Amino acid sequence: MAVPCYPAFAPLGLELKNTLHPRLSLTADGVSEFTFSGLYLFRNRYQYRVSRDGPDGGFIISGEQPAGHQRPDGTAPDRGKKFFMTPCGVPDRETLESLFASHDYWKNISGSVLAASSGQLEQWGVTVAEDRDNFDYLYLRGDLAALSGKKFHKKKNLVNQFL
Repeated sequence: MAVPCYPAFAPLGLELKNTLHPRLSLTADGVSEFTFSGLYLFRNRYQYRVSRDGPDGGFIISGEQPAGHQRPDGTAPDRGKKFFMTPCGVPDRETLESLFASHDYWKNISGSVLAASSGQLEQWGVTVAEDRDNFDYLYLRGDLAALSGKKFHKKKNLVNQFL
């Protein structure tokens, strides 16, 4: 199955793996959300749909925050909001304006994509801000092996339940 060109979208399904996987594998930053398996795993939760930015362009992924979505602090400001992601680069200005008209925000702009286009985005009036709630969590291997202290109490309980 071919991925339709924007503004058309297709649901993200297993039949798109051979089309999406090779191109997503070329993304420079290794963002877990931009792997086919990561997208496929969460396709139903976020209602992912995919489009192509022109016949030879990258992909545009559209999604929606689920009704039960909450941040770690218990707030839910993004609940039900539509977002789009562009793992392969920044679309042209007309496409970007159209995406902002139909979506609430642009999510997960990788560092390499941002570095290559920050001047252009600034000229277009696009403001980019970090979202700490979407940062990856990194732990030291020794800390995860020991799971000691209050910080890892919940994780240790899960391990004990599993055992």
